[in-house]
Amino acid sequence: MQAKAKVVVNLATGIDENPERAMLAFFVAESALNEGHEVLMFLSIEAVRIAVPGTINGVVPCEGCPTLDKLYNLVTRLGVEIYACPVCLDARKIDREGLLPNVKPAGTEKMIKWTGSQPATVFSY
Repeated sequence: MQAKAKVVVNLATGIDENPERAMLAFFVAESALNEGHEVLMFLSIEAVRIAVPGTINGVVPCEGCPTLDKLYNLVTRLGVEIYACPVCLDARKIDREGLLPNVKPAGTEKMIKWTGSQPATVFSY
């Protein structure tokens, strides 16, 4: 039986720019996890602000949509790994030690190592 491909969900859009993109990224991560894939969410550019405690609490991306903190809690309970670009964190003066649980400061090299020699499917928002 062939192993399922790893899935990388790259989120670069911040919630001030377009919270619906963040919601879609969480939906894709959840769907991939439910299909048995290993999933890594990579936060970069303005999306690293999502990793700051309290930033996504109660944020409703659109009418009738779940809050971003609910989606975050769901995907982390299901086992998604979340990396936040350290260069992006530093550029925004975000403390690497004060990130949400399950978010690790890790750059592209760590992301590439995570994918390994297997092909990975990438979704970018």
